[in-house]
Amino acid sequence: MLSLIVTADDFGKDQETNRAVSIAKEEGILTSASLMVIGERWKEAVEIAKNKKIDTGLHVSLTEGRSLYLKKYIKLSPTDLGIRINFFKSKILYAKNEIALQCKKFISTQLPLNHIEPHHHIHIHPVIRSLIISNCIKYNIKGIRIPCEPWKISGPICRKKHIFRNSFYRIIFSCLNIQLRKEANKNKLVFTDGVFGLYSTGEITETWIILLLERMRKIGLKGTFELYLHPVDKKTSSGFSELKALTSEKVRKKIEELGIKLTSFSEFIATRV
Repeated sequence: MLSLIVTADDFGKDQETNRAVSIAKEEGILTSASLMVIGERWKEAVEIAKNKKIDTGLHVSLTEGRSLYLKKYIKLSPTDLGIRINFFKSKILYAKNEIALQCKKFISTQLPLNHIEPHHHIHIHPVIRSLIISNCIKYNIKGIRIPCEPWKISGPICRKKHIFRNSFYRIIFSCLNIQLRKEANKNKLVFTDGVFGLYSTGEITETWIILLLERMRKIGLKGTFELYLHPVDKKTSSGFSELKALTSEKVRKKIEELGIKLTSFSEFIATRV
C-alpha cells in the first residue's frame, strides 16, 4: 500500500495562505496543514481548521513571525539562527522559551496537537532537535516531520538550476536526519517513510506532482509519504501555482489511477501508536 499525506505549511501566516488552505481542502487533495501560531492571521486559520475539519499540526517558527517570547516580529535565516545558537546562550534560551510558548498557544486553540512540523526544518539542528523532542514528550505530541527526501525519486525531476543547492541540501539533511530519526525512534515518535517538497520548494506544479506520483509508483514505493507545499491564493505569488496543483483534476485522477491512498497525519499516527 502506498499512502500520501498532502500538507500545506505556513497556515496562519497571512490571509492569502489561509484562503489557499481552505480552497485546497474543499476542492483539492489537501489532507493536512501546519499552523503557524505566530503568523499574522493565526486566529482566522484556527477557525478555518475547525470549520473545514482540517487535520492541523504545529508549524513551530523560530525564524519568522511575531515572537511570543521576544514580543516582536522576527525574520532570521535558518543558517543565521543555527550559527548563533552554537555561540550564544541567549539564543538557546530564546529557542527553548519560544518553542514552549508556541506549543501552549496551539493547545489553547483546543485543536488536537498530535504532530509537529517546524518551519524551515530548523529542528535538524542538534540543539533545537532536543528542545522540540522534549516538548513532544511533555505535551504528548506523537508525530514529527523528518525532512528526508528520497533523491532517486524527486531529484531527477527538479529544476537543473538548483542542482548545487539541492546537492548541499542532500548532504546536510541526510547527515542531520540520521540523529533526528534516531532520537524520534528512541522517544517513540511517529514519522513518515519520506517527505517530498524540499528540493522543489515554492516551485511545485501540476506537472511536477504527476511526474512524482508516477515515479513513486514505478519504483514500487510502499509505505506512507508526505508531500508538503506552500499554497497561496494570490496570482503574483509562487504559491499560486502550488494552489493550482493541489486543486488540479489531473492530479486527482492520477492519484486514483495509480491507487495511491490519500491520508492525514492524524490518521497515519493512529495506525502506528
